[in-house]
Amino acid sequence: DSSPSLRQTVDAAGPADKGWSQSLKAAKSILDRPELRAAIPGALSPERFAAALVTVRQCSCVAQNDQVWCLYPSMRDWAHSCAPNSSYCIGPDLALHLLHLRDLAPGEPILIDLCAGFYEPTSERQALVESCLFEACSCQQCASSKPDLCRAFLCPMEARHWSNTFNPLAEFKHIVCPRGTGNQDSDWICLTCNYKLSRGDIARCLLVEHQLEDDLPTTEEGVDAVLRNGVIRREHYLVFNQMLLISKPLAEQIPEDLSSAQAIALIEHAVSLWRGFVECCDFVASGIPRCEVVWLLETLGTFYSLRHCTSRLAVETLARALHMSRLCLGPEAICTDTAKIYHKLQQVRGGTKEAQ
Repeated sequence: DSSPSLRQTVDAAGPADKGWSQSLKAAKSILDRPELRAAIPGALSPERFAAALVTVRQCSCVAQNDQVWCLYPSMRDWAHSCAPNSSYCIGPDLALHLLHLRDLAPGEPILIDLCAGFYEPTSERQALVESCLFEACSCQQCASSKPDLCRAFLCPMEARHWSNTFNPLAEFKHIVCPRGTGNQDSDWICLTCNYKLSRGDIARCLLVEHQLEDDLPTTEEGVDAVLRNGVIRREHYLVFNQMLLISKPLAEQIPEDLSSAQAIALIEHAVSLWRGFVECCDFVASGIPRCEVVWLLETLGTFYSLRHCTSRLAVETLARALHMSRLCLGPEAICTDTAKIYHKLQQVRGGTKEAQ
C-alpha cells in the first residue's frame, strides 16, 4: 500500500464493488483468528482489510511463467465481457500492456474476458463468471440470449432422417444452436434455415447430449461413431474438447523419418484434425481473436510445414497465427509465444521478405 495510486485504489473500494460482502466476511474471519491477526497491522479495520482484498482480486495477475504476482490499479476500470474487444499482456519489465482486438470507437469501454470461458456452453460460462466476479454476467453476449455456439446440433429439417444408418459427416451445413441456455422450446432454431425444432427434436438432442456427458467416447473412432449416428455436430463443445484431448499426443507419434509412409500418413491425419479444430474455433469465436486459437493455428502451421508441397499453406497459417498472437498475447518484443511463432514463420520461408 506504499504506492499512491494503489492507495487511492484501495480507498475507492467499498460496498458498491463486486464481491464486497464476500471480501468483508473473509476479512472478519481472518481478523478473528489470533494466529493470523498477529501478522496484520493492529489499526487495520475489517472494512479496510476488505477493501484491500477487493483491490487484489480486481487488480492482480501473474507474470513471468507464474513466478511474479503483480498489482495494476488501472485494471480496476476494466469490465468483463464474454465477447471482449481488448486483451492485455505483461512485458519482461512487468509493465502492463493493453491490447485492442479491434478498432474501438471514442468513449467505448474496455471489455476483457476475465474468466476464459471461450469454448464453454452459456450456462457453464455464466456460472464460471459468477464464481470469479461474484455476480451474474450482464455482458451483451449473455444478456441478449444469443445462440450458444458451443452446443451445436444437426438441423432435422436438413437431416430429415435421424437414424442409426444416417451419416451426416461433412455433407450437411445447417446447424442448430439453442439461444441462451435453451430452456424454452422457442430457443431451438436453426441458424441457417430458421427451422423451429419440435419438442421431440429437442428431446432427442438433449438425450444424446446427456448421454455424452455421462459416457463420452475416449477414442477417435468412438467420437466418429457418435457423429455418424447421432444428432451432435463436431462443433459441439463436448465433442470438440474430447477430440482435442485425444489428438494432443499425435505429434509425438510422428517418426523422425518424415519421408516414411507412416510419417506421411500421420501428418496427413494431423493436418485434417487440426484444420477441423481451427474451423470449429472460428465458428464459436465469431470473428473475435482468441488466444486459444493461436495455439491451434501454430500447430496446424507446423504440420503444414512438415509437408514439403504445402509450404504456402504453412506460411498463410503461421502468418494468421502471428497476427492473432500479436492482438491477443502481445508483440514479439513482449510475448515469447509471439516471438516463437514469428521465428517459426521465418524458418518456413527461409527468412524471405514474403514471410516477414
